[in-house]
Amino acid sequence: MKMKYFQAIADIRNHYDDILWHFENPKFGHMLLDTWGINLKEIEEIKEEREALRYLLDCQLMMAKKENSKKPSVEIANRCFNRHLAFLEKIHGCHAYNVNQHRSTLVQKQYKGCRHYLFKFSLPAWYAKLPEEILTFEKKYPDFEAKRSVHLYE
Repeated sequence: MKMKYFQAIADIRNHYDDILWHFENPKFGHMLLDTWGINLKEIEEIKEEREALRYLLDCQLMMAKKENSKKPSVEIANRCFNRHLAFLEKIHGCHAYNVNQHRSTLVQKQYKGCRHYLFKFSLPAWYAKLPEEILTFEKKYPDFEAKRSVHLYE
């Protein structure tokens, strides 16, 4: 099993990068952030939420380990996905009742990804197993790194 909605999480992270860029652009960025319902005082929260998304992506890319990555709190992850759901509902008009009829498949996948991970982060057992729950490639192919390093030095 691979991480569900991997591209949607990457798209949401790109949206968070755009949000942070708009914080630095006072002429038009602050006005756009206001239309998205983001307060200028929330910059630290936005950075925490972006790091939660980075953690999920790093888990899939086999870069997040217990030793080198800080697992985001459930509150930060929930805040991140709820904020993006509110953005999709407000700007794109995508709601639970019309998500499958929305004209943009990217918006559909982002909406479904947010809902999926809101559910997953509500499961204490799933959260406790992170990052191993997502690091399934290593479980499926445990000797991949050993074979790879042998081939690199031959």
